[in-house]
Amino acid sequence: MDGYWGTPTATADFCEPNYAHTRYIAEFLNALSSVPIALLGVVGLFHCAEQRLGAEQYICYALIGVIGVGSVAFHTTLLRGPQVLDELPMLWVIVSFWYALAQSHAHRTGKRFPLAARAALLGYASASSVVYFTYGFEPFLASYAGSIVVLVVMCVRTALFGALRSTDQARRLLLGAGFVYVGGFALLWVPGELFCASVPLPLADKLHALFHLTSTAGPQMLLTGLALSKHHGERIAAVPHWRFGGLPAVVRGDKAV
Repeated sequence: MDGYWGTPTATADFCEPNYAHTRYIAEFLNALSSVPIALLGVVGLFHCAEQRLGAEQYICYALIGVIGVGSVAFHTTLLRGPQVLDELPMLWVIVSFWYALAQSHAHRTGKRFPLAARAALLGYASASSVVYFTYGFEPFLASYAGSIVVLVVMCVRTALFGALRSTDQARRLLLGAGFVYVGGFALLWVPGELFCASVPLPLADKLHALFHLTSTAGPQMLLTGLALSKHHGERIAAVPHWRFGGLPAVVRGDKAV
């Protein structure tokens, strides 16, 4: 089928056959499964305002929303501009999760997150962005994978040995978020690319779409766990919430169970 968006200019083309369902969407399943990521960002910003969850969560949800919109546009068109809007914020959101972890710990311990540490996070994200535009997707992918490893280590360390040790629900959410991140990347994203040519297509072309769903659940679990930790001692609970499709979300004040 001839595609509405013309010849792809993106440097990546995933396993799903192009324009198999409609001439207006290059990778239908990948585009459709990106919509929950965009919705998570929008709904998360509204939830942050309602529950007063802090600036670091605003930043995280805003970047998640950008990723979702970029991912929908990228998989719809397979053009280079939307690809950048999808891929580059992926690294920035991981760095924002680092910041949210550190900020939550600082709030619990009554300390201030050092300005030099904030500058270091900003510098790392900026340097990785330069690498992305200079050397292409593969070095960026290595940087992104390494950043996820650091995030998972931070989650495990915080949950088991840090200030969250006495907060069972927050600990479970952080450990679960780490598992979802590693599982999604290692069991869905990587096999979907490595085995695209050798595994029967009905299986391989759906792995990236499933990865998008883990990229929705993982961040919500992580941010909910961090909010529980930051506001521990207040009237607060994390419950399955209709706004997030049944994923846990923090409720503060009189609505907390």
